[in-house]
Amino acid sequence: MLPWALLAPGYASSLDQQRESAVELAREGRIDEAADRLRTLDNQFPNQPLLQADLIVVLRLSGDNAGIAARTAGLDPESVPDYAHMSWAAALRDQGEFTAAADVLRESRKRVGTSAQILFAVTSAEAGDIPAARQAIAHIHPLPESAHELALMAYALRQSGASHEALALANRARARDPQYALAFQEQAMALWMLGASNRAFAAMQERPDLFEDDIRHQADAEAIATDIRQALDIRAEMEAAGRHRERNRALDQALARVDGFLSRVPDTHPQHLRVRFDRVALLRELERMPEAIDAFEALPEPTAAPPFVRRAAADAYLAEQQPRAALPLYQSLIPEDEPPEASLLLDLYYTHIALEDYAAAADHLDEAYRHTPVWLSVGPDRDPIPNWERVDIDHLHAYDAAYRQDLGLA
Repeated sequence: MLPWALLAPGYASSLDQQRESAVELAREGRIDEAADRLRTLDNQFPNQPLLQADLIVVLRLSGDNAGIAARTAGLDPESVPDYAHMSWAAALRDQGEFTAAADVLRESRKRVGTSAQILFAVTSAEAGDIPAARQAIAHIHPLPESAHELALMAYALRQSGASHEALALANRARARDPQYALAFQEQAMALWMLGASNRAFAAMQERPDLFEDDIRHQADAEAIATDIRQALDIRAEMEAAGRHRERNRALDQALARVDGFLSRVPDTHPQHLRVRFDRVALLRELERMPEAIDAFEALPEPTAAPPFVRRAAADAYLAEQQPRAALPLYQSLIPEDEPPEASLLLDLYYTHIALEDYAAAADHLDEAYRHTPVWLSVGPDRDPIPNWERVDIDHLHAYDAAYRQDLGLA
């Protein structure tokens, strides 16, 4: 078979007529029939660029992405007319072949236009080529008016780790079309990536059909963790203002949200266990120690729980006069390659006192004394400030000596 450009006029005319006849079928909506004819022609006359391009476009219309991927494997994109490149790249993307999809558009995107540049950015981001994705977005000027294209740009940027820029484009897309699904999704996802988990979850609840359950459950769990942190800050403010009767109100509200989550999310879901962890710590903060112990012991593998959960459980055991249960949990929190936190050493001190192991208690107190500086450095050009944690340790050191009748040391 001669190269297509050198075919005899009559031969070329016959092939073109058959190809155009098949394309006309596609224009009439007879997509499957058009695809069958173009496949037949491609088998009879292989390596014909216009025929290959038309077949790619029609196969994409028929949803045969796998067929496009199989037929174009190893094919040089520059050997196929540009008008098929968007269909080709989109099909490969839907097949999960993100690098191959980006390669289709790498040379032609500027010739094809803004849509190709955006799809190149999207597939590059999905392939992990972050520099290429960001560079492609940066070169799009002016910005498109289409809500769809703006939302796709937001998606590419979010996938590239540029959540602030993604949010700006998602906001712009929603300004064009407030209810456009992809724009709504990207706005919520960008908010979530930026740490605004409550706002993100509220948006997801507004249109839950746009988000998978896993995403909504994870956003909800992160919003709960944010609520707990904020509730602890509120309690500190209440205590500083002397409003002790109200100090746990926000924590109680957070606990109600935790219990609501656990009642509606299947216990087999990973976020269910994560929120159970938070519940143990929350109950300890509320000083509901027996409940904290029960929640800890009900975990699938309590001793494998995260450090903050083991610390909360150890505190609860110690408060409930169960130092033997508290001791191994505190000991499991001691780092191997650096000094323990002073607060952990003091917890170990009190635990050993409760166990009447006074020598071990003294050792932990001495270690806290050695590793806690009197002054804290806050910067090269500023004077150091007192370390109030060391003051507490000094006081305890004196009390401990007095308790041991070492009045001179005290």
